[in-house]
Amino acid sequence: MLVLIDPRLSQAVSGGRVTVHGSGYTPGALVTAVFHGRFITSARADARGSVSLSFAAPGGSEPSWLLELRDPADHYTTVIQMGEPR
Repeated sequence: MLVLIDPRLSQAVSGGRVTVHGSGYTPGALVTAVFHGRFITSARADARGSVSLSFAAPGGSEPSWLLELRDPADHYTTVIQMGEPR
């Protein structure tokens, strides 16, 4: 069965910490944050398909960088611009 997801994301960077809130994921899905192919953190979407991730900003990420959020089977990847565009 094909399940289409349509994540909605918001993000903030403050004091060297990154917080990402998302909705529209498959309930119970493990959402993984990746920076330059390196695992950063993951969290499981709640019963409504919402997820929150919080982590230290990765080294080498200043002033602007891309963060990938992936679903459990890597079927869907969302790339978001973090920080100030160059």
